[in-house]
Amino acid sequence: MNQVRTFGSVLAALTVCAASASAQFSDGFESYASSASGTVFTTGPANAGGWKQWQAFANSHTLCFGSGAAIGSHGGSQFVGTQLNSDLVHEFALTSGFWDISMWTYVPGSASPNPMGDSQWLVLLNNYSDAGGFVWATQIEFDPSLGRVRADAGRSIVTNANQAVETPLVFDTWKQVRVEVDLTNNVATIFYDNIQMGDPFFWSLGPFGQNAATTIPRLGAIDLYANDTTVPGFMYWDDVSITSHVTTQPPTVYCTAGTTTNGCSASITANANPSVTFANSCNLSVANVEGQKSGLIFYSINGQQAQAWNATSFLCVKAPTQRTSTQTSGGTVNTCNGSLSLDWNAFQAANPSALGNPWTAGNALQAQAWFRDPPAGKSTNLSNAIELTYVP
Repeated sequence: MNQVRTFGSVLAALTVCAASASAQFSDGFESYASSASGTVFTTGPANAGGWKQWQAFANSHTLCFGSGAAIGSHGGSQFVGTQLNSDLVHEFALTSGFWDISMWTYVPGSASPNPMGDSQWLVLLNNYSDAGGFVWATQIEFDPSLGRVRADAGRSIVTNANQAVETPLVFDTWKQVRVEVDLTNNVATIFYDNIQMGDPFFWSLGPFGQNAATTIPRLGAIDLYANDTTVPGFMYWDDVSITSHVTTQPPTVYCTAGTTTNGCSASITANANPSVTFANSCNLSVANVEGQKSGLIFYSINGQQAQAWNATSFLCVKAPTQRTSTQTSGGTVNTCNGSLSLDWNAFQAANPSALGNPWTAGNALQAQAWFRDPPAGKSTNLSNAIELTYVP
């Protein structure tokens, strides 16, 4: 991508059809008037939601704010599409702090009635002004012909070498791009579809390590750039947000499991913390359960405890609690090879009024398993517990 741009008459077509969250900035493009035929978009310093064309060129640009039914928006009912020489910019003035810059992308593939025509780019700028003086921080290319996402990920803090990192481009479904930017320490990391692209890098030095060492780290602008191509075909963007980065511990096991009639000590684990945006799976598993017993996983949002339950079990979560569906442990009777499991994301999606829902980054929950054990006190037993913390 050439960082020096020359514009004559800028004629762009944008199809807009997005969601919001609690954030420093959030735009799901839901507030824009819907129009099947498009609306006139005159660029300048105060356009829809703060978006404008590069350097606020005063040309008219066609935007269609319409339903996302054709491809399904990521959130809400609208999203924004870029093609031809669209160049959609939003300015910011962040100079410190640790931020998560997130957006969802949709690239129509060759099987689509309207595939994306040429490479498009997400550009994050350290400095931006309509008058000039642009300083790139990083850029990410979405290349449909080569089927790749390429991140010019700057100078690695590990090797001190410049990085160009590639990963396969996923077509015909919404995928998240996230850039974690620690402006205070001048370090950033790029993720596509929850895959880390390269090492963390020095933000202010730019995508090729070309910027002056004296460049002060900041976030000047987000640029959704359609590459000045003459080949039509939209790429779609949704749920653009900037949120404070939440540093979380991995899932943490605590408390003591009860010992069952057959000497089983049920143990609960999780593969990952849950994500507010469902960016990753979150599966809870309970091993060493009495075989062929009914049981369930329950949870709380009120903290940890260790309250005596029966002779050896402890209730490890504070009331009130939320039960999930009852299930059978499987395995063999009178042995410890039973198990329980829970797809956390699926449960939350299916139960929008469940305890804690809707969740925000930083929210913590405590989960534990309960299962039948007739000879035991209260005819039941409990596993140990686990604490999970929501991430963006």
